Order: sequence, then structure tokens, then C-alpha cells
Amino acid sequence: ADLEIASLEREGSAAGVMMLPIPSAGILEAVDGQQAARAVAGIIGLNITMPGGTPVVPLPEGDRYLGFLFASGEKPEDVEKALREAHALLDVRIAVSPIRSRRPVTVAAAAPPGTRIPRA
Repeated sequence: ADLEIASLEREGSAAGVMMLPIPSAGILEAVDGQQAARAVAGIIGLNITMPGGTPVVPLPEGDRYLGFLFASGEKPEDVEKALREAHALLDVRIAVSPIRSRRPVTVAAAAPPGTRIPRA
């Protein structure tokens, strides 16, 4: 089926999204500062996609983001500034946990030559 396109004209303002990184491995306790981040000029949305109590692992070992910040403004520079400012206001509280990386760690790479490494 053919779909009609209303217009090919671009919107005049800028918009952007920031994928919020997970700062460290552990158990997510809370994300404080959300109200302050939402109050930053240009921020049009904040979506934290992980509830408290969720085990978190940062990239590249992890496979998720903490959430997303959305902004719009007159110029791309305004949008970038708003995203960075709002992100700086978020305080991600993560409890240390014995979560293990899914990526294998090679101990032998750090051992001096000739060192016997016992196999597990």
C-alpha cells in the first residue's frame, strides 16, 4: 500500500537524546536528581528504564542503558548543553555487588613470562 507523505520539510528546531550510561556494576538503588534534571531548560523528557533493585553492568560488558534523556532547542548546541547539564544533575546510586562480567578475564596476560597458571 502506498502511504502519503505529508511533507518532506524538516523541522526548524534541533532535538536530541542521550542514552544514560550505567556508571558501575552492582545493584541499582535509585536515581536521584530526576526532578532537577527535568527542570533544565530544553529537557522535554527523562525515562529511567530500570527499576530499583535491578542488577546493572556497564557497557561494554552490559547490554542496557539506565534510561534516556530527551531535549529540544533552537540550535544543536542548546540541545547538547541541556542534555549534559541534566545528566550532571542525576545521582545514580549503585550498591556494590559481586556481579561478574560476562566477558572472560585472562589472568595469564598479566603474569610474568614462564609463570604457571593453574587451570580452573
